[in-house]
Amino acid sequence: MNPAACTDFTGKLKMKKILILPLTLASFFALPQLAVQAADLARPMDKAQGSTRIQRQLETLLLCKSGTNFSIKSVASKFQAFGLVQDPKESSYFFPPKDGPKPMLFGNQVLLAEVRKAPGGQLVMVYLKGDSGINMAKNLGATEMNYVLDANIPYYYKETSKRTKLVVGGSDYSPHLIHDSNVMCRIEE
Repeated sequence: MNPAACTDFTGKLKMKKILILPLTLASFFALPQLAVQAADLARPMDKAQGSTRIQRQLETLLLCKSGTNFSIKSVASKFQAFGLVQDPKESSYFFPPKDGPKPMLFGNQVLLAEVRKAPGGQLVMVYLKGDSGINMAKNLGATEMNYVLDANIPYYYKETSKRTKLVVGGSDYSPHLIHDSNVMCRIEE
């Protein structure tokens, strides 16, 4: 192409005319690609994507930040959607399935989860295999230490508001379940 033919009387390139046709053609061919991407977004999530989303929701809930609120029924539904199985004898307990992948929270295997009314409020709690209670407390920012009444068992907590408290315990917290740590969000009424 002759460069002189692409200039007007001021010497500027007439790039508009040169670029209009290729850009029009490019956008015409890009439309089917955009339609495919839009269809991908409209597809329902597969089980792994849904489980990851529920995992993030449960971890956020367990962090017990100021303003956290939950209903026992909604948390029970999330536990079940996460792959935990409700105990037929005690409806507040949820266990991992005997077969298949084990659910993980905070990078640790879930051994037991519970959600229930407690004196003066309600709580959601998970018992984990992996990090110790001290390491989990550090990772989650629970820095205050206290002891279980009538025992020499430490636990760590963080009051996230007047109504909410994050509590992290170690393996000694429950003698009935062998675990490394537990994480609880307690909401006072």
